[in-house]
Amino acid sequence: MDRTFFVVETDPVISMDLVGLLDTSFPGTSINVLPTVDDAVVVAGSVRGSVCILIAGMHYNNRQAVPLATIANNGGKVIFIGRAHDIGAPARFVDYPFTSDMVLDAISNDAFGSPPPQPVSRT
Repeated sequence: MDRTFFVVETDPVISMDLVGLLDTSFPGTSINVLPTVDDAVVVAGSVRGSVCILIAGMHYNNRQAVPLATIANNGGKVIFIGRAHDIGAPARFVDYPFTSDMVLDAISNDAFGSPPPQPVSRT
């Protein structure tokens, strides 16, 4: 199954942490860092396979609820980080400061049909 992650986060340190976690936990997965939720929604609409969007809550506004709900209702995963929002569809929330386990738990086994992986440290 093809997997695609979208990270909407403008803080380079947080973005780098999330990308590193996803790359380590889901090797070979497509990971895209985008500056806005609108960009993620547009690109996610053209992706085949499973989609997971991790959004820094401060980058969300209410007009994005319908496209994000469509993604969630079509089997995609929407995860807000830092601020929870109601999009009228299943979405998860991870608060700051987050840990790897918190993010992996939010992605969980229903995101891609397999249990969450454990981060592997590279030495």
